[in-house]
Amino acid sequence: MKTKSSTRNVFGLGLALAFLIPAVTKAASTATFDNQSGKPALVKLVGPTASSVTVENSKKESVSVTAGHYFIKVRYGTPGAYSYSKGDEFDVTETATAFSDITITLHKVVAGNYGSKAISEGDFEADRSKAATAESGTWQTSWKSFVEEIQPYFLKAGGQDELRKLMDEKQVTWEGTVRSITLTGAGTGYIVSMPPYPLRLSSGKRVTLDVLTLIPKGTDTELWKPVMAGDKVRFTTKLEDRSSTARLFEIAEFGEGLTELPIKVGVDKGSILIFVNTEGATLRSVTKSPERKASMAN
Repeated sequence: MKTKSSTRNVFGLGLALAFLIPAVTKAASTATFDNQSGKPALVKLVGPTASSVTVENSKKESVSVTAGHYFIKVRYGTPGAYSYSKGDEFDVTETATAFSDITITLHKVVAGNYGSKAISEGDFEADRSKAATAESGTWQTSWKSFVEEIQPYFLKAGGQDELRKLMDEKQVTWEGTVRSITLTGAGTGYIVSMPPYPLRLSSGKRVTLDVLTLIPKGTDTELWKPVMAGDKVRFTTKLEDRSSTARLFEIAEFGEGLTELPIKVGVDKGSILIFVNTEGATLRSVTKSPERKASMAN
């Protein structure tokens, strides 16, 4: 790594990139920061999963991350003697059955196998980043942003086709609370309550998107078995357009025989049902409901 001449220490970064671990032994991808720089460090992870973590000298800290494009910004030292750097971009890769472990070593060298460059304090404090606005988009990690993203397409002709091109086979990672669990022809369905947001249709009617049904497949089914109604879950699923049988998004009048379909985005309190087709569901984390925690403590 080339740097400008300076009397301050120059800190580099070493990257041990993604190796995959079977899902049965690990709950999520992780990024670990190993501080060998000789000074305390504040690491900002920038990307689909944004995070800040303090790493003392000669210590390691880990954070859970979702798949996507990332970089880090680091502040070294103590008040009055800070220095700042920005690392190269890197990718976190996940599959339905495996996750990534990434270790980034912060060390006092001029060059390493993971490039970095000196930046200003202002650059370090700036939150907006290319990674945060990259093609992956915040809608893939934010339910609210997802609703905001699809809204314009429900107001114009041909919007469904455009949504299919934009979202088909894209992975999303969201959080919700399990409302109920039911058996379907495709497997066990987990009805998940999502934060309610309104969606306006071209007809002028409004619906509220507030529920999503997930049907795990393969090895993912074992991870979901301990989940119960009331638990908060973080999950990854894939949006899928099955044009021969169902579109990615579909709208139907309530009572057309579609109310029992297991895969749906939401239903308003009146007469409109909207659902989306998804493929599989990987459980990232689960937080037991307060009632379950209380009963386990007794």
